[in-house]
This record gives sequence, structure tokens and C-alpha cells, in this order.
Amino acid sequence: MRAVVVWSLVLGGVAGAEPVRDEPPRTYVNLRIGASSSVSRAFLCGEVGGFYGISLEGCGTGSGFLHDDPDPEIAHFRVKWAPISRRVGEAWISPAVGLGFAELQLGKDAPGFQFGGTDESRTSTAGLEASASLRLSLPAGQGIELIGDLALSVARFPHAPELITPRDVWQPGVAITVGIGW
Repeated sequence: MRAVVVWSLVLGGVAGAEPVRDEPPRTYVNLRIGASSSVSRAFLCGEVGGFYGISLEGCGTGSGFLHDDPDPEIAHFRVKWAPISRRVGEAWISPAVGLGFAELQLGKDAPGFQFGGTDESRTSTAGLEASASLRLSLPAGQGIELIGDLALSVARFPHAPELITPRDVWQPGVAITVGIGW
């Protein structure tokens, strides 16, 4: 409940900070945190881009550099394209499609990606992924935007049945994240 009150105050306070623009904000970098159906801990996303609606995005739990827990996860690395944005009040809604790859890991993160099989411990494999997302951006002034993002994805891991704990080849997922961009 406290988080809802804080976000209400933040969003209410910045909504009238600048006049409504006729063009969507150009976000060059954004950082978001939220939840995903593919992980049991906080889900983090970082995105860079903003030119012609094209960006690079990476999402996961930060395994290997923020923590060394052997929790299962799917990390996502994709190129996104958001060709249009529509204003809704003072906010902007932008649908996007993405293509890239994902890594399915069942243990501690190891360097590299295993597209042609699994790693030696049979705890990691990688495959291609497609995604669709819907972003809500609310300009907060001084070139900063508050961002909410809902993403649906599906990855194909041909070697997932060979993992130490066999998994399905097709791994669908949904994630919701909020954060800040500039």
C-alpha cells in the first residue's frame, strides 16, 4: 500500500510539471525493475536507444554480477522496435516488437551462451526469442520520464529437454516493470 501512495504522489506531482508535448519523449536510457513469470526474484531491465524507435534491451535478475544465487532464470537480450507512439492525456503509449535471444539457466551463471547444446553441468542453454510489449511513458520534466512496461515473450530452447532438470523447448513469459528514463 505504501508503494501505491508514493507512486501516486510522484505521478501526481510531476504530471503538471511541464506543458503537454505534441511529440513523444525520446528516451535514450532507461532502467526498470519489476516481476517476471520466469524468475522468483526482482526482475531488472536496462534499455538504450531512442533512434528511429530502435533500442537494445537486456533483462534478468543480475545473476553473475549482482548476486551468485543459483536460482533458475531466463535472461533476455533483444533488439526492440517501437514504430509508433500515441498520446493519452499527458502520457504516451508505445507498442513494440522485439527479436533476440534468451538464456535459460538452472544454476549459477557461467560466462558465455550455449546455443548448440548445454553447458558442461547441463544447467544452461540459449535460444532465439520474440517479444511484444506495451510501454507507458509519463514525462516528469528535465528530460526524465517515468516508465511502465508490460512485455510478453516466447523463447525456443532446442536443448532445454537435455538440462539437468528437463524443461520444455518453448518457454513463454510475461514481465511487468516500472522505472525511470532520460
